[in-house]
Amino acid sequence: MPLLSFSKRLVDRVASGQKRQTVRTARRRAFKIGDTLYLYANVYQPTQWLIGCATCTAVHHVYITPHAVAIDHFVQMPAEREAFAIADGMEGWADFVDYFECYSALPFSGVLLKWERLWTPTERQQASAYPETVNGQSLTTE
Repeated sequence: MPLLSFSKRLVDRVASGQKRQTVRTARRRAFKIGDTLYLYANVYQPTQWLIGCATCTAVHHVYITPHAVAIDHFVQMPAEREAFAIADGMEGWADFVDYFECYSALPFSGVLLKWERLWTPTERQQASAYPETVNGQSLTTE
């Protein structure tokens, strides 16, 4: 049950789906594809709130310096580096480095997590609580 906190600057981008990835330090319990990610704003504050939940679709090793980013040990070209920064909710690479250095020292080694879409716990429960078919057989009576 990985809980991820996002700064005020990024909350709207996460909620809108513009930001569907995040860079984090590695944890003792490694992130895995299929993990439910709980995305929060203002964690550990009286004003904390759940932005949404998402299923982790990718976990990559990431290494970041002020001038480069390597994903799974492959150094990204300048255009890929810009796309990486924009996908992470920034205006571009320079903005990403400025923002990132406020929270972590560079060079940085960690994980890149990706997800597809946000959902609420209620949506997930409703979608899985009453399956319409099991093993191809309809559960509805007519």
